[in-house]
Amino acid sequence: MYEYKLFIPFLLFLLVSCSNKFVKTPEQGVEHYESRARHYDKLYEIHRLSPPYSSFGNNQNHSNFKNKHSIMTYQNEAHRYRRLAQKARLELSSDLNETED
Repeated sequence: MYEYKLFIPFLLFLLVSCSNKFVKTPEQGVEHYESRARHYDKLYEIHRLSPPYSSFGNNQNHSNFKNKHSIMTYQNEAHRYRRLAQKARLELSSDLNETED
């Protein structure tokens, strides 16, 4: 039962984050990637500052492992979206330079 309490919100989060948002312009792409990076940064901070979910015997080690794994995942996703935003920003600036020439 305990796993379902954590799994259902995470599943809903994944479904919402995988929505069909089509990026129409490069500027929107940069904004989308930066927004996703900020989102994962917030999730990282929430999990980093929250206490472990349980502190009963053997479950404590297991819940701490899950919490650390989530924190690392959020950090990695934020970093990935920052790189995508930087790449999109560079492509946008190179496109602008090409049109000016």
